[in-house]
Amino acid sequence: MKEIRGSLSQHEGSFPIAVVVSLFNEPVTNALKEGALQRLKELGFKADDITLVEVPGAVEIPLVANLLAKAGRVQAIITLGA
Repeated sequence: MKEIRGSLSQHEGSFPIAVVVSLFNEPVTNALKEGALQRLKELGFKADDITLVEVPGAVEIPLVANLLAKAGRVQAIITLGA
């Protein structure tokens, strides 16, 4: 198995990013969402650069992520589901 590790701790400035989170199993996904948003703030991301998209379930996550990628308005997409 190949493993690739990266780090956002050294990025400069904020850039447009999306967080796509499933509403299914909300107690778990809400905790994941809050943790991701907190970490983005710690890394210096501005609220205006974060787009939060909530979808009904895990099936919709890749569909919405694909639409976001094709739209070209964000430079990264975080997906969360459980």
